[in-house]
Amino acid sequence: MTIYELLDTHHVDGIFVDISLDTSEARASARHRHGHEAYRAGKGDGGRYVPSELIRSQADPVWGSVNRRNFEEVKHRFNKWMIYDNSVDGRGPVLVESGQLEEKTHDQ
Repeated sequence: MTIYELLDTHHVDGIFVDISLDTSEARASARHRHGHEAYRAGKGDGGRYVPSELIRSQADPVWGSVNRRNFEEVKHRFNKWMIYDNSVDGRGPVLVESGQLEEKTHDQ
């Protein structure tokens, strides 16, 4: 079943948690360092390294990232959708935008 078939027959909500590529890059680096330090202390398997080039390859000139662009292209099909900003360290995600699909009638 494709996402479009699913959206036509089921109630589907969409949630996007947005951060800038700069924030993504900084957090990926911090997770790697933290995991590596834990590994050196005998805990865990080490941090997963995500190259900056990989993160930057996801850039979109309009939406910031290709993931955000993809969400923007399909959000109008969700029953409800929400976009959260998660760019501030130490603060939970903040709802910045939301919407919902107007009720379908049987003759639509």
